[in-house]
Amino acid sequence: MESIGRVLTYGIALLGAFAASLWLASIVWCYHDIRARTLDIYVRLFALLLVTLLPLLGVALYMVLRPRETLDEAYERSLGEEALLREIEQAEYCPTCGHRSHNDYLLCPNCQTQLRTTCPKCDRVNEFHWPVCPYCGNRHHAPSGEIDVHEH
Repeated sequence: MESIGRVLTYGIALLGAFAASLWLASIVWCYHDIRARTLDIYVRLFALLLVTLLPLLGVALYMVLRPRETLDEAYERSLGEEALLREIEQAEYCPTCGHRSHNDYLLCPNCQTQLRTTCPKCDRVNEFHWPVCPYCGNRHHAPSGEIDVHEH
């Protein structure tokens, strides 16, 4: 009978040690997890107190109440959104039909409106309003009233 009592005592001690280590591990996990999810010191403190004071229920409540994404995930998401917005802002559209075009298209693929011209000297794509080719320096046309010094 004494050996059964000793086994029960050791079993309860091991179970208590396991529960205590699980409780400490949940506090450490909560500390690292909440640090990755928010910079607000009050939210961090509340989460740690919740898990510390309510061992099993606190972890379950923390899992429900914690911020959905980590700071790294939020940062990556915002970078992706910024990249999409930048791509949308840089997109070019045909002034005639509104079809999306690229900055190296000479003609709109939808309505065949001329979007750009090529330099007669180097064959690179130029905008209509450029008086000089930025690649080779060739003057396309002189503004009205001016004399092109390269023509003479």
